[in-house]
Amino acid sequence: MKLPIADTQWNFLPPGVSLFDFEGIEMMPLFFVYLFIVWSIVWLIGMILFICRINETQVQMRSPTLVILSSIGAELALLCTTLDIYLTHEYYPCFLDLWYILSFFPLYFIPFVLRFIRYFITMKKLSDWQHNPQNDPRSSIWIKESTWVTILGYILGITMSSAVLIQYTICSEWVSAYGCQLTDVTFYVLVTIFTFCFLIVSAGLVIMRKIPDPYNIKSELVTCFTLWIFTLGPYILLYKFMPNERNNLTFLMYFFIVGGYFTSVLWPIYLSYMHPPEQTTPDKILDTVEQITLDPDGYKLVEQIALEHHASEMPPLFREILMFRDLTDATEMKNRAIYIYNQFIRPGAPKQNNFSHTMVTEIEARLNEATSDIFNGPYREILKLLKTNFLREVKNLPAFSELVKKREDEEHQRRMQKEVFQGKK
Repeated sequence: MKLPIADTQWNFLPPGVSLFDFEGIEMMPLFFVYLFIVWSIVWLIGMILFICRINETQVQMRSPTLVILSSIGAELALLCTTLDIYLTHEYYPCFLDLWYILSFFPLYFIPFVLRFIRYFITMKKLSDWQHNPQNDPRSSIWIKESTWVTILGYILGITMSSAVLIQYTICSEWVSAYGCQLTDVTFYVLVTIFTFCFLIVSAGLVIMRKIPDPYNIKSELVTCFTLWIFTLGPYILLYKFMPNERNNLTFLMYFFIVGGYFTSVLWPIYLSYMHPPEQTTPDKILDTVEQITLDPDGYKLVEQIALEHHASEMPPLFREILMFRDLTDATEMKNRAIYIYNQFIRPGAPKQNNFSHTMVTEIEARLNEATSDIFNGPYREILKLLKTNFLREVKNLPAFSELVKKREDEEHQRRMQKEVFQGKK
């Protein structure tokens, strides 16, 4: 049936009504207006803190760019939710609901899911790398955050194109009419998005049972998963079967978005300040960066953490310098110094580390008469970085505790053998 469009044109606001005229607003819509203002202040403070801590490992492993985009989507989604109940559907252009569901809502929800997928793949690649060091995780585009940001762009492009198609073709008469309803269309969109993400997260939980989770993101995922079920699920059902329950719908959307924001933004900030206590190492077994790096199994753990920090070039140079300092033969020292310089220090080296031009020039000038202190400058810089950024994380890996126990047992066995030998003498 064709709608009498000419007699049913809507206006965004009725004549004579001010956008900031709160006197005519009911108590609950006014409450949500104030709630949104408070939320916006918390949101802004949280984003500033998050950006300030963006280089911390706990933040980096949670895909900070996707988190920031998700947070922007959260703010815009709650703005639309608040406007929706503030203006009421009597004067609210209903096709904005469709755009809200197909743009701002996915901008919040989709990055939320993509960052978990990236984490699953990253941990799987690192786990495979431990068994096969030749399989460098850096060669995979799936652990680069830029790949997932690009995927997000394609998804949003598809959803927004769908909104244009629905608005101007399928529902062209509805969106031009006063009091129009797009509940069915937006319901199917919500169900599709929720089902897709539900399946992805369920598969992720199964995968996480078989791969390491050193950053405890699995617990974060379980928390988010539970939150989605108890907020977004009822929201979709109410939206379809009880669309007039605007207050309940708004409450559910607030819980869904604010809860996700606390989990993805404020929780990583907290973790970045709350480092777990370092593992103690009795008798100073594998206590220092040098000891751990020179240990064959300990070196693999340092490499793992360095890969996660995108600094895989540091540990091999540090290890080479430690072994170089034990050399005594002048010819051997010269040859090894040239190798280290060409492999790790000179501009364009296969595993180049970034040092100042002055430091590089000084090392190059001393290569023909190399002494044990030729690499003291790089040694000090890398040692500082390893102790500041890597040592705590290495010592808190479950594999490190197992390694320390293994070395303790080996040391105990050596002592026992020595005592037996001395007893025989």
